[in-house]
Amino acid sequence: MIRALFAFVGVALSLSGCSGGGGGVPDAPPAAVVDAHASAPDAAGAPDAAPGSPDAAGHPDAAGHPDAMAAADAAPATTYDLANPAPGEWPMFKRRLTHTGLVDPSEMVGKISAATVCKRWDRELTGENRGASGPLIARIAGTWTVLLSVAAPGGAGGRVWALDGANQGTPLWLPTFTELPEGAFADNYAPLLADIDGDDGGTRELVAVSNNKNLAFALRTEDEGPGKAAGTVQWTFPMDRAGETSETGPAAANLDPSDAQLEVVFGSDSGGAEAAQVYVVGGATGHKKGTFTSRRRWDRDMQCANTNKIDSSSPAIADVGGLKVFVGSWDGTLYALEWRGAGAGGPGLFERWRHELAVEDGLECGIRKIRNGPAIAQVVPGGPLEVAFGSMAQIQVGDDYTTAKVHLVSADGGAGATLAALGEVDLDDWKSSVSLADLVPGDGGRLEIAGGRVGGFHVARASASGALSAGWQRDCTPMLAGGCPGGAGPPPYGNRSSPAIADIDDDGELEIIVGIEGTVNPGLVVLDGKTGDVEWRYAAGQVTSSPAVGDIDGDGELEIVFFTTSGQVIALDSSCP
Repeated sequence: MIRALFAFVGVALSLSGCSGGGGGVPDAPPAAVVDAHASAPDAAGAPDAAPGSPDAAGHPDAAGHPDAMAAADAAPATTYDLANPAPGEWPMFKRRLTHTGLVDPSEMVGKISAATVCKRWDRELTGENRGASGPLIARIAGTWTVLLSVAAPGGAGGRVWALDGANQGTPLWLPTFTELPEGAFADNYAPLLADIDGDDGGTRELVAVSNNKNLAFALRTEDEGPGKAAGTVQWTFPMDRAGETSETGPAAANLDPSDAQLEVVFGSDSGGAEAAQVYVVGGATGHKKGTFTSRRRWDRDMQCANTNKIDSSSPAIADVGGLKVFVGSWDGTLYALEWRGAGAGGPGLFERWRHELAVEDGLECGIRKIRNGPAIAQVVPGGPLEVAFGSMAQIQVGDDYTTAKVHLVSADGGAGATLAALGEVDLDDWKSSVSLADLVPGDGGRLEIAGGRVGGFHVARASASGALSAGWQRDCTPMLAGGCPGGAGPPPYGNRSSPAIADIDDDGELEIIVGIEGTVNPGLVVLDGKTGDVEWRYAAGQVTSSPAVGDIDGDGELEIVFFTTSGQVIALDSSCP
């Protein structure tokens, strides 16, 4: 399993030298439902794991597939490698640069089941809808820490919180949180935790972008001397245009090998008639190093009034003959971008390949918008890397979900200019970014594509050639007693939460952990990855961001952390003394 998901990226993405149904599936029995207010608080004191502890390289995983971390053994992953995060950590959206959303069982498993799930702690952070990021989990200065960005009440700006995972979620930054510059706040994607400046201490910074200001910013996560306390702003980056914003989750990699430092990458919404941009910002300086400009597509469909967005798709990065940045745009194109130095027409970010989705005539907007982040892996064993993502056109306002598809394309265009289509399937995918894992062991090692959709959740499966077909489909009614969006009347809501995948109950099988959006029985649900059966549901507020799965207390077991739009962050465990 781990073979396909991240062996190929090795350490090329990290800073060198840096330290530290488908029909036929019967309905499951009624799922266990846990009341968000029923469990006891936790007790601190669980021992911390050693920083940078190696994973179980060379051992078979729970599904019986060989662990291909051996491919990277010559240069093992460091604690801060975003391609191969340290066990127990969840340092960015979908955990790693390829956005698979997987915690492989060879790294760590949990003990949380319907019989054992309990609330370790919760904390009210006074957030509000569309200003609640997905949480991060990491060991910072010896403390397992949960980080997230929320919007203050009444649009008063954003706040970043660092919470002690083992100690009731106690705030770690003084006085309790950091106010973001100029009243900025982030959206539902997660921020990024990385050592973006390559400083000698190996400390990491938290990087986020703003959905209401033209800003990106980096915050220190550890005390670095006078005037440089944890939670203080290291740099603020202004985008080119006053109305430009971003709702994405940033990524970082050493795109420019000439400086041996990480660059921060994110897309924008131009806020006007101009085309959107992908920014490359120097991690050490906070200065712009380059941009890539997408297309407006006025020439093809005048009815599409908003193709100037490339920020609904969090960029994924993989080594495909050199590092490539994969990002989808509202202009109907999946771009594969690369950094080129001065000797190759640069310096700057340039298009290497693209996959342009066909325009569907006769619709209000026939351009297929890509409103979710791509995921990259070797979906079909023995072949090249593939990219999975969703798209939608628009018949009329409010019904774009009825045209939604999931796509699989090659990640390598070779000497050509385009990425070849391998398969697509109608799945009403909407805005949830898909995750990738071998959910059905014994099917030849092919990976399944899992995501949220209007009114439920889905899995797509690839054939040996990469052609896609629908796997299991799980509707919110009656499976979840109406506990998902997409009810009887308009507007038909989709599920924005993107899945995490892990063996969360140590049963040797992978589960899908995903938030539930909507006003009826919202919260979190855990699905059997093989069948889609609901194993248990945790009742809480609406969840539009993506859950994080990691070790919040250093006990060597996985816990679940998620954030509700009402401003509550909740940590779930299997033992809550």
